Amino acid sequence: MHKMPSCFRIAAAVVALTAVLLAGCSKDSSADLSDLLSTVPAEADAVITFDLGNLVRKAGCKVDDGKIELSEALTSAVAGIKDPEEKKMLSDMVGGKSGVELTSVVIFTQGYRTYMTGLLSDPDAFRKFTESREAGPGFSDRDGISCSRTAAVKGNQFWIVSAGDLDPLDVKVFATLQESKSFSAGESADLILGSKDDVCGLVSVSSPLIGFSDMATQMQAQMVLQSLFDDAAFFDFGVSFGKGKMTGRARVLDGKLKPARSNLPLGKVDGSTVKLLGGSGDSGLAIGLPAKAVEKIGALLAKTGGIGKLYQEIIAPVDGTVAFMIGSDSGDGSVPPLEGVIATRGNGLSALASAADQFGLKWRMDGSNMILSSAVKPQGPITPDMLAKESAGTVVAYMAGSKALQSRIGATSLPVSTLALRLKPSGGSLEAEIEVKGKSDDQQILAAFLTEMFRR
Repeated sequence: MHKMPSCFRIAAAVVALTAVLLAGCSKDSSADLSDLLSTVPAEADAVITFDLGNLVRKAGCKVDDGKIELSEALTSAVAGIKDPEEKKMLSDMVGGKSGVELTSVVIFTQGYRTYMTGLLSDPDAFRKFTESREAGPGFSDRDGISCSRTAAVKGNQFWIVSAGDLDPLDVKVFATLQESKSFSAGESADLILGSKDDVCGLVSVSSPLIGFSDMATQMQAQMVLQSLFDDAAFFDFGVSFGKGKMTGRARVLDGKLKPARSNLPLGKVDGSTVKLLGGSGDSGLAIGLPAKAVEKIGALLAKTGGIGKLYQEIIAPVDGTVAFMIGSDSGDGSVPPLEGVIATRGNGLSALASAADQFGLKWRMDGSNMILSSAVKPQGPITPDMLAKESAGTVVAYMAGSKALQSRIGATSLPVSTLALRLKPSGGSLEAEIEVKGKSDDQQILAAFLTEMFRR
């Protein structure tokens, strides 16, 4: 199997960041998006869209006569790319040689294949650009489709497949879909077309795009998801970029595209309990776990066997807010420096206390709250007051500083000061919110991400 095409690899890996790579003319993206969705099969189990022109502007770039004028920082980053092939590809794209319109792009999954489709300002330039980077005989007319190994063109629309050879008959089906059989005819399209986000998507919970490593893992995840939500069928999400920050949202929807009802009794984090934490950390976590939710989780754990029943005993006395401040991970598999507080019923603490002892944590009771601490105290930019503020009205809140994020994703640097993730109750369901703050309020965070990506 040949490698995934370069331009698709970039788009699929960092959907929101492809905007600066594909140059062309700006158009009416809303009308273009509707047309593109009419070529996506109704049964597609993942549809992700973004507007290239809008993202180019948010990356601090300008467009002039089909060419992108990069910011000074991005120009320097592209110039510093060490791989000559990648550097030339990016330079050609920025120089308008890809032939791609700066308008809406759609990524969708059909079965086990993922496609990217969009519009072209110059089909011949797109063919030439693709042939210069693709092994094989190049484009030829097959079944009425101009097709190479990995890409296809019909009229002013292109398709690129993520892996394997592209089948022109598949593209012919996409291009000639009856309206009733296209994604644009269903209620799903309304979610996409009505979104105000820079990047948005609707993904089936069973989609291979989610990236489960194997069928067993996928089945386990499905069981957990269906236990937590009633008729969980889709993930609906959106991401927006602004000055100094990036925001995102996500929901679990049922088969009728309504927010899936949570099967757990929902509690909320108590900020006063969070403030009992004694120090700061590189990250902080707070969860609202009322006794009824703990009982439900325990019952689910008990079904998984002996280990699950042990965990059931450990969490059994929990009733209220659980919060931790966490320091840098040593990388040796040991428990990182932390301080914690666990609200309990005040009895039946034996298994929970034994677990704390086993992990080398000191503990004491403060009323019905168990206070935990490691031998080494955590330190970092996240304080209990910050975590308590982010926790207001949430079921789960997580905060992390740049050091914790770099450690988690294996990066040496990130243009980020903090990340906050909130899980809030919403009409019997749950909605996730994420906010990533840059290192300054006037920083174009998309441009900063791109600069960091090109420097690696």
